[in-house]
This record gives sequence, C-alpha cells and structure tokens, in this order.
Amino acid sequence: MEFKEEFYTADGEMPLLQLLLEHYKPYRARELIRNNLVLVNDRVVNRKSFIVVPGDRIMANVPQGKALDPVPENIPVDILYEDDELLVINKPKGMPVSGCPGHYNGTLQNALLFHMNENYRTQSFHFPHRIDMNTSGCILAAKTKNSRRSLSAQINDHTCCREYIALTEGNVEADSGTIDRPIGRSIDNRMKYSTVNCYDEKPCITKYQVLERFEDSTLLHITLETGRTHQIRAHMESIGHPIIGDTLYGSIVEPEGLPGQTLHAESISFTHPVTGERMMIKAPLPEYFRHMIEARRSSE
Repeated sequence: MEFKEEFYTADGEMPLLQLLLEHYKPYRARELIRNNLVLVNDRVVNRKSFIVVPGDRIMANVPQGKALDPVPENIPVDILYEDDELLVINKPKGMPVSGCPGHYNGTLQNALLFHMNENYRTQSFHFPHRIDMNTSGCILAAKTKNSRRSLSAQINDHTCCREYIALTEGNVEADSGTIDRPIGRSIDNRMKYSTVNCYDEKPCITKYQVLERFEDSTLLHITLETGRTHQIRAHMESIGHPIIGDTLYGSIVEPEGLPGQTLHAESISFTHPVTGERMMIKAPLPEYFRHMIEARRSSE
C-alpha cells in the first residue's frame, strides 16, 4: 500500500482531532490517529485529545486506498496473565504491537481483537505502552476505561517498572552503571533517536547491571527511569555497546537466525487498578535468546 505524506501547522492551540477535521472527513481523521499514522514533531501521536500548538509540525501518512481499520486475526498469543481488567502478553520478536506503514496484518492488535471477541464478545482494549517490533517480552493491555486510566498514569509517572535483558556487543567494563543522557530525534536519520546531533531532546536515564560477560559480548539487566522511544537502544549505542543485531543503532553482529535487536522485556510490575495489589509478571527468555547465551558460555 502506498502512502502520501501531508503536512500541517496549527493556527492556535487545539486538539489534534480538531485540526485533522479541518482537512479530512471524520472517519478518515479518526482512522489516521487510531492507526498511528499521525506524527507531531516526528513523534507518533495516537490520542485524539492531544493538544497541538502553533509551531508544531504535524505530518499525516495518508494511505492511498481503502480504510485501514484493524481486523481480528486468529493468531496465537502467549498470555502471561489475564483478568477482567487487563492482560499481560509475552510478545514475540518480529511482531508489531499495532498497525503502521508496511505492517497492517499479523500484529498483536489483530491477535487480541480476535481473542477478545472470541472470549468476551467485545474488542475493547488499549495498550498503555509499546515495545518495538523486534523486542520481545511483556506488554500490558487494559480492558476497561478504569484500567486504561490507571495503567497509563503509572506508565507516565514511572511507577510501572519495566525490566529488560539485553545481549550487547563488546565487554562492558563496569559491573553496573547509569546512563544519564538526553535523547532526541536524530537529525541525520529520522528513523532513529540519538544522544548527539538531534532535536527535541528529553532527559533519559537508563540503569544497567552486568549479569554475565563473554569473550565478545555482555549480558545486561536493564531498568528504565524514563520511557523515551528507543531509549535502551540509543543509550547502549552512546556508550559503545550496541545491542547485538540492532544495525540501526550501530551493531555489526547478526543474531543467529533472526533479524533485529537481542532485547527482551523480562518483567513488568504495576499496581492493579482495582485490587491495589502490587503485581510483577515475568516473561521467559525466547528460545533463540537462550541459545545465544548458551553458545557463548560453551565457547568460553
């Protein structure tokens, strides 16, 4: 499917949907937002109520063809936890969370639409956060408005804790460390974020601890104090230890059999929106990731 990039600016402070309604029919304006096709200052915005102001650069990736409403697809999903309020899914590497240019089928959104309809006669759910297509592991989905508000607030105020496992290139010398470097959209490559030669920088803090060292790589446990797009990937590149397989962020090593970064969202902890219980859900390492670790151990 082909897309046309169309650019706009706001004459005054207004919700994003209001601006788009000046240029598109209501169904198309909502479709663009719902399918992550609108960027404000080069960041995807999927909230109709998001406020744009004069000076913002709004771009719509307008599909040239039929509507893009996501459809249910009978795709197996690994559900780690589920109740009436929420789900935690173990997303596989290579699966987009939701539709985006080039990926409108085979997404986690398509799979959950089918799951929710088959089991609950509804297709109502919301992702309060995202993980990259080639990152595996824990991702939350809220089923109710109350859970959506609560979990989104926990993501925003960083009381929802996400922990990762990464296999990085080279030998990380310090046993533990904190990377405190602002990240912004790269001026040289709009597909990536960077700590240098960038714009729209925001404070970002990543903490890491060495779990195991190998001859040519290091296994890290990583936690985030902030939640910037591509934060771990950009920060690891900035200290000279890109994640194995992450060629966008400087890796020159190909993972065995699979493209993309060797990064896994191992656990997520949050306060349950209804019970108030503090919960931690863990996702086991994928088989390919375990194989890469064992192969390095056996070669020592």
